[in-house]
Amino acid sequence: MFVLAMLILACAIDAVTINGDLEIEGIATCVEFNSNSIETDGSISIDSSLIADSVSATFMSAQSLTVNTITSHTGTVTIEGNINLSPLTTATFIQKTWTLAHSYLLDTTFKTWTGADIGLCGEQRLIRPQCQKQDVFREFMLGKHRFLRVQGGISFVGNWQGEFARIKADGKVVWSRRGYGNSEFGPCGRLIPFDIVIPHTAEEVSLIFETDLKNEDCMTRFSVSEVNLLIKE
Repeated sequence: MFVLAMLILACAIDAVTINGDLEIEGIATCVEFNSNSIETDGSISIDSSLIADSVSATFMSAQSLTVNTITSHTGTVTIEGNINLSPLTTATFIQKTWTLAHSYLLDTTFKTWTGADIGLCGEQRLIRPQCQKQDVFREFMLGKHRFLRVQGGISFVGNWQGEFARIKADGKVVWSRRGYGNSEFGPCGRLIPFDIVIPHTAEEVSLIFETDLKNEDCMTRFSVSEVNLLIKE
């Protein structure tokens, strides 16, 4: 990957498309900015509109926000101000309950996970990629539905230094997180729970858990536990 690093006090440009990395110290003013991923330790101010497949932020303030799904890693979503929702879609989503389509408690063999080793940490059964592999994969039959919810946990085992772990549903990224961990978290690693809700209508779904970790010694990898799939009409 080509890495582009720039030290800029201020820039004003019509449009910029970057295939590598862009590092800016100062202010960048753009009419249009296209990027696969934007990360900042400070703040991003957008006067017009932001269009993205996925937006993750500790705090967000917006005059107008258009999204398919709003989820929270803590389980709580706080909105200050007015919220306008489609009455039919809102009523249908809130009134109908979730149906359990797959439970890890009933999954006794785990053999249907492609590329996976099955291990134990204490009493916890873990799904993890085979040595020097970066992903595990499985297809699930769901039945008729309009929304899919995926719950579980990913543990970062070993020496993670900010590499990404991702969850894909039917080839699309629905969750991602940088991994940080070391021996202080013990042999089971640092557990990060996930609870994802996405619009979904196909009667089956393929789930991929993957990472860009370069695992040469097989001591640093991720594991997945307690995967539940729920559906809703």
